[in-house]
Amino acid sequence: MKRWMLTFFATLSLLMVVAGAVGGSGAAAQGTSETAKICQQGGYADWSAREGGPPFTTTGECVSAVAQGQVYPAHYAAPTVTIERTGVSDVYGDVNGTNITRCRYLVTYNNFLVQDPTTYEIQTFNVNFYHDGALESVGSYTILNGVSTVDIVPFGVTQVIVVTDRQTGEVLATGTPQVCEAQA
Repeated sequence: MKRWMLTFFATLSLLMVVAGAVGGSGAAAQGTSETAKICQQGGYADWSAREGGPPFTTTGECVSAVAQGQVYPAHYAAPTVTIERTGVSDVYGDVNGTNITRCRYLVTYNNFLVQDPTTYEIQTFNVNFYHDGALESVGSYTILNGVSTVDIVPFGVTQVIVVTDRQTGEVLATGTPQVCEAQA
């Protein structure tokens, strides 16, 4: 009987503490959670941290911005870098060469904003090519939406392509890392 009473009073005390904590901040928490619902179930992709900017990539980013009152509708789909291996080549890109030591990739850039809707300035992009974590080269583009390029990477090298806004340095998209391996 004593054990049951101790358990009952311990549970009752815990419920009173929890109820007091929730009651003290319930209105603020409820308002924030109601507003943050726009970020749930993929809704974060419809919102941005800046006017005309890229959409959030996670629910957490969106909720944090909502809490600070800094959320704007995203005006375009998220930028993407698609990388497709199209074969192998020699050092100069000749598929018929005798020294086949490299992978050839077709890289396509989609959904990049060309003109900032708030300032009407043309946005320029840097395409940064990293090989095994080290910056290998940088290309600069004024128009990148829908552009496809060919890239050649040595065997054994892991490549990552990162697109940034040339003026701000903001990372706009990152391609899936590619490991250049010899095919059997």
